[in-house]
Amino acid sequence: MNKHLKQASLVALLMTVGIEAVQGQTIELIPFDPIVEIGKPLMVDVVISGLGDFAAPSISAFDLELSFDSNILAFNTLDFGDRELGDLLDTSGFAFKDVDSTMPGIVTFSEVSGDFDFELNAAQPERFILGVVNFEAISPGTTSLNLTVQGLLDENASSLSLDSPPESVSVSAQMVPEPEVNWAITGLGITLMLGRYVKRKIEL
Repeated sequence: MNKHLKQASLVALLMTVGIEAVQGQTIELIPFDPIVEIGKPLMVDVVISGLGDFAAPSISAFDLELSFDSNILAFNTLDFGDRELGDLLDTSGFAFKDVDSTMPGIVTFSEVSGDFDFELNAAQPERFILGVVNFEAISPGTTSLNLTVQGLLDENASSLSLDSPPESVSVSAQMVPEPEVNWAITGLGITLMLGRYVKRKIEL
């Protein structure tokens, strides 16, 4: 099948199919750090596991929605693919990718591979990162990150099944703590400095 025709077919299938049982996979959110300082970046990996480990089944398309508290986090960018292995749905460079963050507190992102089934099977291990979501902490508080799977297809454009819905995770944004001042040590230092100053004045 022509790669562009296959891509168009997968897009149509993502819009129409439900998630039916083929083999159980899991998708999870893994924050780089569940606690982040205000003004600092927060990276969250979207990880799939339960694939065939360089064999069928592999994944050819996904459509995901991530919700969060936009009063605490601001969405910046989404990087498709695994930070070490690269984009394993796009080994040929013909993938269709889309990110929509127009709704406050919601990011939807999808990818449809342009690779052939044998290329996907040969490229994908049992577990890898589909994408990395980049946020910025903008105010203190705790928010849940909730992932909804709207479509998930294998290398043959058949629906993949999740063992269970993705679990939500919590992340917290905190103010940078002010350094504590040890007034006893500070007072001792001032006393020593004054003593040296007085001693020098007397010697002069």
